[in-house]
Amino acid sequence: KKPPSKIAIDPYKISFFNSKNIPKNNYDFILEKCYIIALRSRKSDVFIRVSCMDKILEFALEKQEFLRFDLKLYEELSLYFYEDAICFLN
Repeated sequence: KKPPSKIAIDPYKISFFNSKNIPKNNYDFILEKCYIIALRSRKSDVFIRVSCMDKILEFALEKQEFLRFDLKLYEELSLYFYEDAICFLN
């Protein structure tokens, strides 16, 4: 069987923290020094694209939550997620 050629992370299972919110749980993965490079709005969600360690990742927030955190382009974030957010693609 051929190994997966791509790894994806479910954008609805990624969370973030910055100076405004620090996680209270232990997570399987934490990626630090991620910078917002794009924001796009779809229906009731905002997709936030970040550059982190020479990789591009995207996660989603509901519009209300996005407005509450007042995220800006080029803002630094740390992302955290559990292993079940990872998907292997062929």
